[in-house]
Amino acid sequence: MAKVPKLLSIVVPIYGTEKYLARCLDSIINQSYENIEIICVNDSSPGEAEKICKRYCKDFKFIKYIKNNINLGLYRSRLVGSDLAKGDYICFVDSDDYVTIDGYRNLLLVAEENEVDIVAGTTIINDEDNNEKYLYPRNNLFECELEKEEIANQFFQQRGLQFCWHAIWNKIYSKKLWDKSRPYFEKLKGHLIMAEDLAFSSVLFSFAKKFQSLDIDLVFYTQDNSSSNALASTAIKQSSKKIKKNISDLKKVFEFVIDFLNDIESTHYLEDLEIWKRLYSRLWFDTILRSDISENVRSSIKKLLLKSLKIEKIENSKETDHYHYLVRSKWFPYGEELKKEI
Repeated sequence: MAKVPKLLSIVVPIYGTEKYLARCLDSIINQSYENIEIICVNDSSPGEAEKICKRYCKDFKFIKYIKNNINLGLYRSRLVGSDLAKGDYICFVDSDDYVTIDGYRNLLLVAEENEVDIVAGTTIINDEDNNEKYLYPRNNLFECELEKEEIANQFFQQRGLQFCWHAIWNKIYSKKLWDKSRPYFEKLKGHLIMAEDLAFSSVLFSFAKKFQSLDIDLVFYTQDNSSSNALASTAIKQSSKKIKKNISDLKKVFEFVIDFLNDIESTHYLEDLEIWKRLYSRLWFDTILRSDISENVRSSIKKLLLKSLKIEKIENSKETDHYHYLVRSKWFPYGEELKKEI
């Protein structure tokens, strides 16, 4: 008897990404793995997001739709979607990103054959402003297999230098692992849109028994100044209010992770987390220096950053802070086009 393919739940939070939403959903619908459910979570998005979602729901019965009565933020919206998930595996796609045609099939194949809790793929940067796609070779995970404490070791000891580790949209997770982690996620309250991946990943990597990364294209990450997932990279154009909100989110997330590590008695990672926090302080201070806000406001934000992250001073940025972004290579679409033809 043929083995029934496992169900993959794909959660798509939606806010302010109306112009990309159809592209995102089309890419998920048309990718090669067919046993899926898509859960669209409309976080009270302005515009016609609801109209677009309902049109897709009418045409595709495996799409679920829910709308938050108020804007809950990216963190809570992912939780809302995950609570509706019925799959054996779960993953997340930001609605301004889109996925490759064969990525999920390959990740699920490995997850099933090797009983892996977390499987990661490769991220392709989709630069909307310059109409180009490229890779950060140093910021994509090399192919590796890790087990038990090696997983958390690798995650915390990279100390935030590689966002591919803590991003949750470039991986699939076993639903069993997600469900085990879910009660801890509930402890982080409030509206959150910045650094929320760190909160999720700190728990997931701490509880995972097996992890594997693959050199397989998975997701096109949209880099666009109008895009909701480019907040950090475009903060120089943001108001001081937005920057303060992001710093407040950083504070909440780091406090959450510290409490979590204490709770599960993994305090040996606190030193790594402190170095991670100081890295972020340098990166955000660079953002403040490059912003066009007044000197007085800049000074107040710096004080807020010091207080929020509980550090004595902010060091000047180091060359190693940007090491994983110093080299990029062009991504060629030929393989993806060939897979579509097949």
